[in-house]
Amino acid sequence: MRVRTGTRAGTRAQSPGITAALTALLVVLGVAGCSPEHAGGPAVPPASPLDQLLAGPGGEDGEALREELHRRVQAGTADCMAELGFDYRPIPFEAAVAPSAAEGMSAAQEAAEFGFYVSIEDPPPEFGADPNEEHVDDLPETEAQAWLAGLLGEQTTDDDGALVNEGGCLRDAQAQIFGSIADQQEVIALRRELDDRIAVDRRWQELDERWRARLADAGFVYESEEEIIEDLRRRLDAIDDQDALERLRAEERRIAVAAVECDDGVDEERRAIVAEYELEFIDSNAALIDRVRIPTE
Repeated sequence: MRVRTGTRAGTRAQSPGITAALTALLVVLGVAGCSPEHAGGPAVPPASPLDQLLAGPGGEDGEALREELHRRVQAGTADCMAELGFDYRPIPFEAAVAPSAAEGMSAAQEAAEFGFYVSIEDPPPEFGADPNEEHVDDLPETEAQAWLAGLLGEQTTDDDGALVNEGGCLRDAQAQIFGSIADQQEVIALRRELDDRIAVDRRWQELDERWRARLADAGFVYESEEEIIEDLRRRLDAIDDQDALERLRAEERRIAVAAVECDDGVDEERRAIVAEYELEFIDSNAALIDRVRIPTE
């Protein structure tokens, strides 16, 4: 799953098309696991108490757990599809995720290589073969549409007019492990409210000020990482020759490296503030969290 801003090494990219839908379990709760939208430097690395419950452990233990959960979701999806009369072939875990180009890099190394991923694109990830693609491609169009509807549910629009899928074997299989979509969405909404509370905490705002002052001392005057990215995008849109593009890429890298350096020490204090709020949040929403927390056995 690739993160475009506030990146940290070791992220994984999600494959397109059918495989993206089938590996959605890797991001179902990942949305809830975002760090607070703060006005200062890069986002806090995902190591908070709530993230530990919603996304599971990191390292080899976490990878093994996610692989097992992927296998269980795939098996449940296949059983559900079979009940509907469809042939569904589980996707191997190694075919569903791929390392990003930044995997194994430190934050500083990633910033020096890719900046904020605005004018500098990392190479597209290479995924394994999806065992369903050829099978579905060979079906008549009406059967292929029925197969996809069985897998992903019916497509509707939400209150904002965006296309969403309701029901389907994939969601049913995920709900058996991760809890209902309604519970997941409630956690996401509550987490956003929590982030808003953290963002106005006096200590958090003081850290924002410290980050901005450090960045200004390094020669870059911005209010936030979001402002940096907006500025880079605006300048990228105005570029019409390769030399100007290379100059912008060089500057983007310099700003990104400075942002990481200015974050030294700030991240640790941010994590302490987040932990304080999240432990209270977990205690106040224990029943809901228990329904959607990542299973560990």
